[in-house]
Amino acid sequence: PDARLHVSSASAVAADTILQISSGVAAGQELLVVKGDGKVGIGTTAPDSTLHVKDAATGARTGSTSSMTMTA
Repeated sequence: PDARLHVSSASAVAADTILQISSGVAAGQELLVVKGDGKVGIGTTAPDSTLHVKDAATGARTGSTSSMTMTA
């Protein structure tokens, strides 16, 4: 791969955490998670759509790929 960072797991299943970025080691400090099925969670360790963004203050789901508009 031409990327500076390439994360791969040939035998990953949906529940596997492939990549996790956190601000510490305690529960609740996870910032970004990529699961084995390609789902990405921001503010959640259990994304239920391709992109799942959760508000840390309220716990409310603030967006998913079905309701979020992305612009470049």
